[in-house]
Amino acid sequence: MRNNSNFRPGIEGLRAIAIFLVVAAHVNVSFMEGGFIGVDVFFVISGFLITGLLLREFEEKGKIDLIAFYARRLKRLLPALFFMVVVICAVTAVLLAPFEHDNQAISALSSIAWVSNMYFALANFGYFDSSAESNLFLHTWSLGVEEQFYIVWPALIIALAKIYNLNGSKADAPDLIKSLILLFSVTLIASLVLFAVKPLWGFYFMPSRAWQFAAGAIAYYYVSSSERQQSPGISSRYIYLFGSLAGMACLVAAALAFDNSSPYPGFRALLPTAGAVLLLICAAGKNKQHAVTRYLSTPAMQWFGKLSYSWYLWHWPVVVLSSTLTGNHEPAFLIPLACVALGCAAFSYYLIESPIRYNQWLSYRKLTTIITSLFAMAVFLGIGTVWIERSQAWSRQPEQKLFKEIQLDVSRIYVDQCDQWYQSADVRPCAYGNPDASNTAVLMGDSVGVQWFPALYELFGGGDWKLILLTKGSCPIIDESFYYDRLKRNFIECDLWRDAAIDWIIEQSPKILFMGNSQIQFTQRQWIEGTKRILDKVTNKIPKVIIIRPTYPLPFHGPACIARSNWQSKFISPLIDCSTPAGNAGSENIMDWLEAAAEDYSGAAVLDLNELVCPNDVCSAIVNGKPVFRDDQHITASFARSLYKHFEEVAR
Repeated sequence: MRNNSNFRPGIEGLRAIAIFLVVAAHVNVSFMEGGFIGVDVFFVISGFLITGLLLREFEEKGKIDLIAFYARRLKRLLPALFFMVVVICAVTAVLLAPFEHDNQAISALSSIAWVSNMYFALANFGYFDSSAESNLFLHTWSLGVEEQFYIVWPALIIALAKIYNLNGSKADAPDLIKSLILLFSVTLIASLVLFAVKPLWGFYFMPSRAWQFAAGAIAYYYVSSSERQQSPGISSRYIYLFGSLAGMACLVAAALAFDNSSPYPGFRALLPTAGAVLLLICAAGKNKQHAVTRYLSTPAMQWFGKLSYSWYLWHWPVVVLSSTLTGNHEPAFLIPLACVALGCAAFSYYLIESPIRYNQWLSYRKLTTIITSLFAMAVFLGIGTVWIERSQAWSRQPEQKLFKEIQLDVSRIYVDQCDQWYQSADVRPCAYGNPDASNTAVLMGDSVGVQWFPALYELFGGGDWKLILLTKGSCPIIDESFYYDRLKRNFIECDLWRDAAIDWIIEQSPKILFMGNSQIQFTQRQWIEGTKRILDKVTNKIPKVIIIRPTYPLPFHGPACIARSNWQSKFISPLIDCSTPAGNAGSENIMDWLEAAAEDYSGAAVLDLNELVCPNDVCSAIVNGKPVFRDDQHITASFARSLYKHFEEVAR
């Protein structure tokens, strides 16, 4: 059981706060996007606890038993992690398509080896990037950081303890705190520099987080020194209460102020780190008795704190796997899933984590614990390697090859490099059809708008017509500036490109202009006025302007859903049918707004093809045996081509 003489209820309560923050962020609670700072709190707590454990052992025995230390760490951390990874891998092997197994398997292997943080950094998995949202083991990066800290920190503490000859009478040696402060300062500066030069390394790598562990160590030094002195008087208790409230305020402020677009960690990480340190110093000490301490010590907070590690392990894969399969990322859907994960955590804690952690037989067999743990890790790594090899073979099965074929069903404009995406503002027209034709049609838009190129090519790719394409990915043909998350700033290149492209089109004097956009999150005013500003420029020069209504997006990846459904059918009845109700209130409003913008211009009209893409108000990955979507928002070139006659009706 617990060593009650060293147990601090305030720390268990602080763990509960940290896991609440993390889970709230991961279930998309809108005002808690910055809840990821709960991980920073865990880092500070680890620095506090591990430093205390090592210093107390040195004071009592004059040495640190590293074999016993690592055996305790493995008993504490590996069983619950191992259980979660094995279960999630088994579920993944059934529910996700083979092409998805590779990435999940590599992440699982790296998590068991405690190096997932390095893998995600070197593989350019941005923690807040959409490409990382479906990785079931992304959250294990923080465990890799902690385990790597556990490798380095004991050696450092041993060195400092020997240098300062620490024993029971000199545990609060002034030189020790000076060394810890120096270490904190140096690693903080190094972290800021690394984050500025290589942000992903600054986020994931242990050296960039070492200052947070050092902050926890400094907090332990202060707390242990104060506890050697007489219990504080009432005035000191008020000071501790104020400090605890200030610490809480720091955590709340960070959670509310930061979001997925906030560069992190950098200097922003100072705020939650300071909050955690204040709470450790002012609320976690054994002689601190005030409202915050009592709150942290309540049975509920103790229970959640006790389960915090297991809940951290389970909440992410349960939430991510469910949202990946269904495409539902709404808090109303994800919060109950977090509760399911809490149930998994309780099962893991009471039947796996706690029995092994407090097993007396293992406590006296330290080397056996280490060897058994390493053997289990090696076996898993071997099985995982075989899994990767098999998944590659499964991916070559005919029904799985269909997935790649659908994804590659794109128009030739990308082979012709017509789209420069966000890299520049250069206008690069791509011309098709008869170069000497007397009639010109132009298609202009972002990637969703120009997905209709195959259909227009059928109409204007020959005879007395030529077709000119102007496209820039993620750049709507609406005269409004906007913030682009990929660049973490306003998309200036889009504004410059759009203005220059419009000027170029006017010079060409085409007979017809098609404009298309994706369902970008503009306001009603922006959609109407931004579209009108474009029409003001072109309708006086171009006889006919057709605005193509944005197609409905899918909440899931269409081809991936097909591949998963085919794969699941080998084991179980497919869980989803790869269809969803068409549109939403926002998409219906966009149609009204486009029509409102075009109504004052005699040559302008809005073309709505959504009933053909999503018949009977249902969007499906496959319609009448034909794949419709090549991802979650773009239709295939083949499907677009099949609808060319509907453009002919408005074009001639």
